Amino acid sequence: MASSSINIINNISNSLEPVPMPAQKSMDMIGSPVSSNTNALSSNDSFDDFETVKNKKKLKRKHKMMTSSRLQSNFVPTSVLPVPITSSSNITAAATTNANCLISNGDQHNDAAKRLSLPQQISITTESTRYAQTRYPFPPFIIKFIAGNVLPKQVKEELLIHCKNVFQTEINILNCRLSNISSNNDYDILLFVKDSYSYSFLLDQKHWPNVFNNVNYAFPSDQVIPPQLSLIVKNVDLHLDFDDFCSEIKLRYPSVKNVIRMKNKFQSYIKLVKLELTSSSLREELLNGKKIIIGYIAYDIAEYLAPATVLICSKCMGLGHFKKQCSQIKNTCRTCGDLVDDLKLHICSKIEKCIHCGLDHKSNSLKCHMVKSYRSELTRKLLSSNNHSSHVSQNGMIDLNKNVNIIYNNSHFPGLPVAQNSSSNHMLNKLDNLLAQIAEVNVHLSNLKVKNDKIEQITLAKNDSDILIKENLNLLSKQSMELKKEVIVNNLKVKRHENMFTKLIIPMFEDFFSFITIQNCDSNGRTLDADLKLKLERYLIQMKKAKEAKASLSPFEFYLFCEILEEWETYPNLQSCFSSWQNFVQVSGKSKPKLLSYNILSFNVRGLDLRWQEVLLLISSFNFDILVLIETGIIDTLFYEKIFSNFKIFYQKGENKHGGILVLVRVGIISSRIRCDLPNVCVVDIKGEEDFRLLGVYAPNSKSWSWDDLSLFLSKKCIVYGDFNVDIMQDGQKAESLLEWTDNHFLAPVIPSSATSLRSNRVIDYALICGLNIDIQTYNGNTTSDHRPVISTIPFKVARQKL
Repeated sequence: MASSSINIINNISNSLEPVPMPAQKSMDMIGSPVSSNTNALSSNDSFDDFETVKNKKKLKRKHKMMTSSRLQSNFVPTSVLPVPITSSSNITAAATTNANCLISNGDQHNDAAKRLSLPQQISITTESTRYAQTRYPFPPFIIKFIAGNVLPKQVKEELLIHCKNVFQTEINILNCRLSNISSNNDYDILLFVKDSYSYSFLLDQKHWPNVFNNVNYAFPSDQVIPPQLSLIVKNVDLHLDFDDFCSEIKLRYPSVKNVIRMKNKFQSYIKLVKLELTSSSLREELLNGKKIIIGYIAYDIAEYLAPATVLICSKCMGLGHFKKQCSQIKNTCRTCGDLVDDLKLHICSKIEKCIHCGLDHKSNSLKCHMVKSYRSELTRKLLSSNNHSSHVSQNGMIDLNKNVNIIYNNSHFPGLPVAQNSSSNHMLNKLDNLLAQIAEVNVHLSNLKVKNDKIEQITLAKNDSDILIKENLNLLSKQSMELKKEVIVNNLKVKRHENMFTKLIIPMFEDFFSFITIQNCDSNGRTLDADLKLKLERYLIQMKKAKEAKASLSPFEFYLFCEILEEWETYPNLQSCFSSWQNFVQVSGKSKPKLLSYNILSFNVRGLDLRWQEVLLLISSFNFDILVLIETGIIDTLFYEKIFSNFKIFYQKGENKHGGILVLVRVGIISSRIRCDLPNVCVVDIKGEEDFRLLGVYAPNSKSWSWDDLSLFLSKKCIVYGDFNVDIMQDGQKAESLLEWTDNHFLAPVIPSSATSLRSNRVIDYALICGLNIDIQTYNGNTTSDHRPVISTIPFKVARQKL
């Protein structure tokens, strides 16, 4: 009897030990950083035969987490004190009481577990999903006015008209309204757009009008980049130079505004990088490609998903319903959590306390664990509906709240262990860096090899050209020696012939003419034939002058005589030759200037660096006064100033590397340049008694200016040379447009008689004149360009500068 009583007392005393805390898995809040205890023992496990080995650090961490979760849930476990045993009846009563306590404590534990297992009980209402999906998807553009009375409707209409007329772009505006926050004189207008293209287009402030309703405005803050214009780059190494990574992305994609390294809930950097873009087209292009290459590494990219907006009642601070649907009679203070009849009369204690979790923050704060859990469930529901994973009811509507035989258990989804940096990972990172550096070295070596090959090719070509130059020099030296020999031989022949004429033929003719003169007289000494006598005397005088000719000419006069003969043979016609000689005639103070003509060359060289020698040959052949060289390309003006040392140079760049106009005016002609910012257009004034203006024009089909832009540079006497790329007889509408412009400005086209293009039978190089006369023709000689040179002559009176 005594032994049985002792056993009963021991059993009761063992059962009267304090009740342990509930299992951690039932105490964790939803969204809490505390990981679930995956290997926790059940309440039915026995501890009789073994002792559990526990980690002290882990126990401390668990104890701290349990304490915080106990504070969050306001759950206070009830401890059962041992009951003193006096008799068997008392023992029985104590056992019964203890059993009841254990049962009640277990019920309380089950209630807490049910209350804290939120993922199975959170009900996402239809209002929450509609609120998250129908709010304005993009942040508003805030437009601040400090004066005037501009209505939102006016802002919307003027912005739509401006974008359509100026940029030929239609934007979709969802709403435009006045802001509720305003001061005495200032007021803000909020503009909401509908799609990402409209938002990205309006991000550039250059696309906005200067004023609305003649009232100035301003943007009070920089516009944020919404999630719809953001991307996520995956698996970005934590050890790379993030500044270089950002700069390379922005250099390759200028539309990337911000590059942000993401963090986890412990505020530690992770391998995800967020890209904020200002172009919706670039975002779609990158998403379609699914890859982005930065630093020779291809990274996966994905769409950035923003957290869903949680619907919080402004009356009771509850989740998932609007104020109009709230069934609570009193209002809840968002700061202290007290229930009051009127919030305006409520005196708040300013002590923040959340009604959901009891922590020190406002009830509608997004950092609340309950709000985070609700938002995660809402996001999961929205994603499931987007992926068509929700269940469909019988009437065809999507039933998102219906849970078909699915029981969520947090223990089935244990948290992943925290990644640990081991020595092997450190070594792998070093190897990765070494491989990347080796790849860069290989790239540099390949570039050096390519450059070395090019240098070797240039060296070989230079050696070949040097050999060719040496051969040509040797050939020239041989020809020079032969020429000297021929000159010596010719000089000997000339002297021989000269001696024969002066010493033999001329004296013989003098004697012969003297004999005939004697025979022409009668016995009385009178002349029989007077005409024969005069002819014989003239012949004698000419032979005497021929003998004295060589001695009468000085070396300078002889050289001048040779130049005159050369000019006589060089000029194409007598008028050109006389015009050139007229330049050397000194005009007295009262004498009138003689008629003068200029020889002008208009030539599309298709690259002056390739054909400047051909231009020099044309100048030496025709002695041009003005040259208009078209489609010269980008040139070195200092080089061509030395090449064309007898000309003034006026150069105008083109719209690309192939364009450009070069006007050359011979030194001595008064000329000045007129400022013109149009590409491929050069304007020069020629001064004299009759001033005129010369325009050199290259008009490709892709020109950025129109014919009307040239109207400002026309004068009463002007001439326009150039490659117009318009055949007046064949090009139809293009020719009509050009002729309409010429008729409006009294310009007459002067067209050569033959085709100027070697690729076709079209005449596209000609001149347009006003108030001048011109003779024009096509040069039929050989040329390496695909355009024939055009030669023209303009007769007029021009004063020259004195050299």
